[in-house]
Amino acid sequence: MSKEEKERKKKAFMDKLAKEVKRARADYQPKITQEELAKRIGVSKQHISNLETGKYYPAVEVMLEIAFETGKDLVILFR
Repeated sequence: MSKEEKERKKKAFMDKLAKEVKRARADYQPKITQEELAKRIGVSKQHISNLETGKYYPAVEVMLEIAFETGKDLVILFR
């Protein structure tokens, strides 16, 4: 696999992950803000924003915390 193809696949994965993180937060009832989710899991609002826009590669621990807080299965976030 070429370097360009790897980068393209990585970007596609991050775009999909970003949408799932945003969806998990939006589906949570009552809906929670980026700031509230950030406080609950111990990161900054900017961190959540960067995850939701695909600008940041999340640590597994952060994804676990998001899954726990939103009631989503971690596998769903990575599907």
